[in-house]
Amino acid sequence: MSDDRLTDDAGHLTDAGLAAFKARQDRMFARYGYPAQYDTAQALDLLGKTGEIQPDEAIAFLYPSREAAEAFADSNLLNGGLPSLGIMEVADGWLGAVDIRPDLTRAKADHERRVAAASN
Repeated sequence: MSDDRLTDDAGHLTDAGLAAFKARQDRMFARYGYPAQYDTAQALDLLGKTGEIQPDEAIAFLYPSREAAEAFADSNLLNGGLPSLGIMEVADGWLGAVDIRPDLTRAKADHERRVAAASN
């Protein structure tokens, strides 16, 4: 019997979860293309978020259309729990920024579990 859960009890992607993530990502890239990374500090400034969140707690991308920016923002929230910090039109396309603090919190908790397990 195979395990088709997308995550394990610790919240890590299983093989099925990784395959589902890869397939979803491939569909997004095929439909919208690959977003370009954007300077996060500049993006936060443009979005009016400077002082609310640090640049190392976010990531920003440039998309070819508002539809693409919204689709990636929706996917990040639904599939990774990462909220959008905003979307706006800029000279070269559509800017979108994502709050990655939920991922950072999960990584920190995972690290602390591993350290505790290794020290016992």
